[in-house]
Amino acid sequence: MILFKQSRTGFQVPELDGIALHSLVDPVKEAIQMVDAAMPRLMGARTVIVLGLGGGFHLDEIKRQITGNIVVIEARQELADEVLAKDPRRIDKDHVLVAPSTEDLLESSVLLEAMAQKFAIFKHAPSIRIASSYYSKINSLLTDRRIEFLKKMTLHNPRLYSFFERVEKSNSQFDVRAISKTIDLEGTEGDTELIVQVMRELIV
Repeated sequence: MILFKQSRTGFQVPELDGIALHSLVDPVKEAIQMVDAAMPRLMGARTVIVLGLGGGFHLDEIKRQITGNIVVIEARQELADEVLAKDPRRIDKDHVLVAPSTEDLLESSVLLEAMAQKFAIFKHAPSIRIASSYYSKINSLLTDRRIEFLKKMTLHNPRLYSFFERVEKSNSQFDVRAISKTIDLEGTEGDTELIVQVMRELIV
């Protein structure tokens, strides 16, 4: 059940299943502190993938401090509906992703485009506590670099997907130089960025 309670500073704070998703004293100050602490990880990212919508106060602060895009992954559809209805200007609703499984999330072109660029992850702690199992799976989705995951991530890029299929079938080790020989790098900007992202992950 979702309720909204007024903080001491006059802001509406969502409460989900009896747990306040932001400070009931000063949610804005709390958001500033949370984002300040995360900034070393967020700097330089073209997209920040936020785990947990909450009431959106942390989104406001992320937008204030960085110039990149923001994509939110939220576990509860009803929370997303309520928060976006209260303030639709806070974030583009198409950038708030609610999906029952990681497989469903991989169908999102918004998420795949974000992952094809340099991205950073921001974890909204109260949201994580409420749906820890869900967000643990999402975090693995975003950070897993096993070959089966890389295949999933490149499902809509036939050239790169084909490469990983051949590597998987041959059980060979990754050879970054082989990527440039196997795949025609002359493609759309999105293809090139995805290839560069995967190459970076394999090198690291």
